[in-house]
Amino acid sequence: MKKFQSTKGLFCSLLFVLLSLFGCKSTENAISSSKLSKKSALEVIQAHDNVAVDFETYTSKLRLSYNDGKKVLNPTATLRLEKDKQLWLSFKALGFTVAKAYITPNEVQFYEKLGKRFYKGNFSAFSQFLGTTVSFKSLQDLLMGQSMLDLNSNKLVAKKNVKGAITISPKKPSKKYDYTISLNQLNYKVASYFISQKEKNRALHVIYDNYQKVDENILPESISIDAKTENKTKKLDVEFRKVSLNNALTFPFEIPSGYKPFRF
Repeated sequence: MKKFQSTKGLFCSLLFVLLSLFGCKSTENAISSSKLSKKSALEVIQAHDNVAVDFETYTSKLRLSYNDGKKVLNPTATLRLEKDKQLWLSFKALGFTVAKAYITPNEVQFYEKLGKRFYKGNFSAFSQFLGTTVSFKSLQDLLMGQSMLDLNSNKLVAKKNVKGAITISPKKPSKKYDYTISLNQLNYKVASYFISQKEKNRALHVIYDNYQKVDENILPESISIDAKTENKTKKLDVEFRKVSLNNALTFPFEIPSGYKPFRF
């Protein structure tokens, strides 16, 4: 029973880490075309856009490793996604379903069984809680290895770092955010993000450790996430297994009766 109790609040913590990544706001400047080994920033971004996956549905089994300094948890999850429309997650621990989520561009719903709590509403509560805009598209881009920021609406500098990856950052960083995106020099997918939210003293480092080929498409195989908020650090490793595209999927979801709402 103690092992089951240790997962209480797990889903809310995992969701916090993921949603923390969603919506760093972009600037309104026009893009520049700094040279990078005979490639302009525009060309690099175009190459990144060209490797975006064209799909209707996506599904995978997730292996998760979560550490917040107080507890270490290793749940599994099933992920289903219909492009631009809906996302479904089911978390399991010790073979039992402990939480589920159903997310659309306009609404977030989730519940956890052990705490008998649920949330149902739009993204505004998360936006206020995190201090940044939350977006369905950003989550989708994260899962596909594409930039969560609109690179085509920023004034950018592109260059190679010491490891050979291509880094893209704004010439004039926002007063609220600093960010750097590294693109893999071989496949132009995202290699890593570093995002800091100055006013809230928060920082996120996302590393795409490995990619895999699925039906000739390049998709993430494993991601490591470090989320720092003031004196707390949360680490989440995600491994994507049994990835498949364009299968017929169902998205069953219903919040059980008798559950109490989450309080943020």
